[in-house]
Amino acid sequence: MITRVHTAHGMAAYRLEMGSASFFIKAAPFARGAALYGEADGLKLLGRVQACRIPPVLYVGPSIHEAFRDAWTNVRLTPDDPMFQTLKDHVFLVLPWLEERGAIDAAALKLGRCLAMLHQAYEPQRRYGIDHSIALGAWLNAPGWGTDWVHYFGEQKMWPLIHALEQQGRLPLHRAKKLETLLERLDQWLPHHPAASLLHGDLWSGNVLVTPDHEPYVIDPASFYGDRVVDLAMMKLFGGFPEAVWQAYDERYPLDAEDMIRLPVYQVYYLLVHLYLFGESYGASIDRILKRYV
Repeated sequence: MITRVHTAHGMAAYRLEMGSASFFIKAAPFARGAALYGEADGLKLLGRVQACRIPPVLYVGPSIHEAFRDAWTNVRLTPDDPMFQTLKDHVFLVLPWLEERGAIDAAALKLGRCLAMLHQAYEPQRRYGIDHSIALGAWLNAPGWGTDWVHYFGEQKMWPLIHALEQQGRLPLHRAKKLETLLERLDQWLPHHPAASLLHGDLWSGNVLVTPDHEPYVIDPASFYGDRVVDLAMMKLFGGFPEAVWQAYDERYPLDAEDMIRLPVYQVYYLLVHLYLFGESYGASIDRILKRYV
């Protein structure tokens, strides 16, 4: 039995149940396939670190039929299954289905500790970036690398997003000028060579799933190597994480005052992504932060 779970940003998610087996399937049109391949690469990368619990990637590719012919399952779909008729010309990501019944409070200590361990997994060559595309909703950030964090964050993260927002007409003159000034002065707020930590990249509370046995799983990454404060900025932006998460994190990987000073700069990035995805409802929050720095 196939049940549609949700649809967002041009992708559809399904739960497939066949016998005792249950799977999560995300489907994207070929035009958005890079997002799913990037998500799969991010899950595999996070999984190799063995810090946080990460669902294993069972399949990613253009043939759901081929996915269920692999050795990892005895489930079989036939070409006559309705899924083939409704999801032609798609890319598929298949994961085990995880039951979400636990509260994040019950997993707070484990989550804080595993995130600290994740952020202590450093890029071997001290570079910033990643080889795969990074998707935040419908925003797709191209792969790339840099050896100076200020330059990488400004040129490969902020500027492409600003240009896209200009094309949308969502940057009034006052906001565009302040963003330009912020980027010109970025080295006043960001270090040139912070530790190149492995990041989840989209760490809001909805991307932490707690199973009935109180184990936190981290899902739906937009992973790359960068300043660990990027993840913490997203976590604080929309809330949803209990104080115990922060205490457990700080015990394993302490923060200092300078970390917290630059945190709002990274929140501007995530708010710009939301402005791109959802419109002006996020504009006022961007303007408030820019006023602090410019």
